[in-house]
Amino acid sequence: MITYKLIIRQKPKCKDIEHNCDQVSRSAMTAKRAGLITDSYKVVKRSRREEKREKRAPSPPQKDAEPRPLTARDKELQELRQFDLDWRYGPCTGISRLQRWERAALHGLNPPQEIRDMLLSADTDPDYTHCLWSDYPL
Repeated sequence: MITYKLIIRQKPKCKDIEHNCDQVSRSAMTAKRAGLITDSYKVVKRSRREEKREKRAPSPPQKDAEPRPLTARDKELQELRQFDLDWRYGPCTGISRLQRWERAALHGLNPPQEIRDMLLSADTDPDYTHCLWSDYPL
């Protein structure tokens, strides 16, 4: 059977010795602190102005003017972008929108007729003919 002995250190009762013990323990604590990594960095205190700025609630965002209504051209281009993003009609990189529409119709994928009408009405405008990804290299 193993028995353990508990040893409790008591402070000396003499006032002179107690005073010396406090000095020794303080110097031991500073010796311990001297080796900390945080002691090698400068302590930067923040000014009170910065603290006040952070405590203030941010101002509410300014209300912008009403967004301008979309023109007919913007609405059409938005529909064409949605056509480009629709995966049901096959890949759209490397070919024009009209070619993609025709390929989808050939394979029986039933692309929207409105898209073809838009593409035929503005066949010279590159915003209409080129797909959304035409500016990116393959």
